[in-house]
Amino acid sequence: MIGEILVVDPAQSPVPDTVTQLFDPLQTKFTTFPNITSLCIYLSTYASYTFTKGPAGLERTSNVDEVELDHFVGLLINTDKHGDGSALDRLPFAQQQKLLSYRFHHLNLVVECLSLSDAQVGAKLCEHFVPTLHKIRNLIKTRLLRVQTWVGLTDYDKIPQLNTMPTMLRTTVDIPTGMEYITLLSSDIRYIELLKIPHDDAYYKKKIADWEFHAFELTNDELLYCGYLMILRVLKDYKAEFQTPEFHNRVLLFFFCVRDYYRQGNPFHNFRHAIDVMQATNYFLETIVESAYEFQFGTHERLALLLAAVGHDIGHPGTTNAFLSSYKTPIAKIFNNESTLEKYHLAQYLNIMKCFFVKDDRCVEIARWSILATDMAQHDMYVGEMDRIADYKERPEKLKLMCAIILKSADISNVCRPIGEGVKWGLSLGNEFAEIAQLESVLKGEAPVQRSAVPQVSLAKITPHEAVQMEPKLGASQMFFINRFALDFFTKVVQIIPPLSCLSRELHKNIDFWQVTGRTGN
Repeated sequence: MIGEILVVDPAQSPVPDTVTQLFDPLQTKFTTFPNITSLCIYLSTYASYTFTKGPAGLERTSNVDEVELDHFVGLLINTDKHGDGSALDRLPFAQQQKLLSYRFHHLNLVVECLSLSDAQVGAKLCEHFVPTLHKIRNLIKTRLLRVQTWVGLTDYDKIPQLNTMPTMLRTTVDIPTGMEYITLLSSDIRYIELLKIPHDDAYYKKKIADWEFHAFELTNDELLYCGYLMILRVLKDYKAEFQTPEFHNRVLLFFFCVRDYYRQGNPFHNFRHAIDVMQATNYFLETIVESAYEFQFGTHERLALLLAAVGHDIGHPGTTNAFLSSYKTPIAKIFNNESTLEKYHLAQYLNIMKCFFVKDDRCVEIARWSILATDMAQHDMYVGEMDRIADYKERPEKLKLMCAIILKSADISNVCRPIGEGVKWGLSLGNEFAEIAQLESVLKGEAPVQRSAVPQVSLAKITPHEAVQMEPKLGASQMFFINRFALDFFTKVVQIIPPLSCLSRELHKNIDFWQVTGRTGN
């Protein structure tokens, strides 16, 4: 049973045998930290949360692998000696436990504060700590089990540390406490130093400005940095307090938090999709600003839309609203089977966003309108509203619809990207739907519970023709989506916002490709 035990001990004393003997030495990695700050740096640095067995024992996988958490993570805070370094280290033990449980809840983190010199430490850990870790491991050891657990179809409710959809709605802190945690973390840690960025800013700014955004060629660190650069671009028009290194570090921490709560193993609805949608939103807004289009978004409105874009699918479990309703999941009941995913994303995201942008009620409202508009069940309603946009006389009313149009356009813009990028997103979405079908077969008793999910392959370098060979039905699925949702919608988008004509132009190029190549497989 692979797992990781982290120990915070300012004295750096050896971990007692009574503790190490509780775990298989070949399956468990122990790591000791001198203080809370070094622990937070360690946990924040990794975008992949799994191990491989190397010559020296268990080793972390590279962030490039983008593998989601499949093992337990336990944390022991030794109360024999209190840290005396940074403000984080000087927090009372109970506050340290609360902060870490909140910030790293995505790791299903189980935290115990106790004296490691206590002769009964082993027995105390056997009461709750060790059993909880084993229960968590049993619920997350395979991809399909993880998805079941996230949506609440396992015994998730007995383990509050699990990062499930229902528990995330309960795992919140009040805004003043959240702001205090952010201040502590951003004061003690320079987040730019935790990123591996192989190129200069000009390289990423050029990619951001290109409609053929190569999201699959970028690592998670690079994607995060692209998001950060897009926000800085808007913030440059704000007052001086937003131009300081301290504030920029808070913005980076914000992106670390957002990235951590996207599910790495989702084939489609992951952090890459979030940044892709953010880049599309940014491209639309920049194009409109540079044009003579009559409706211009203000600086604050552009910031709010970019924030909505990066958080619009946060916490996505890799299923659909229909799945959540059909299997009577707890989260579907909470939201009365109406826009379940979108309302969940919004609720979870606002818990994060309000702690970073507490004074920006306007940001919250625009996020609310825009994220809820991404529910495809509401698609036809929005298409109908676009026909009546001339009737929107007041700017606040028109702004609401325009924000929805921008984020909806960005969210489903894959079919309007140049075909080389579009096929990668088409394959990703197809893989996610295939996983849902596999999970349903398990839940219906038609397949074994331990059945593996759809194997994932790297899509960074795949060509359109290779994509068709890999999935012969890709053209049919793309044309179905185009005919059912995209063609009419983007035709009207371009009629309303002529500067975005690239959407219609690329869409028709892709239609030509699929009609000639995609359906025949030649």
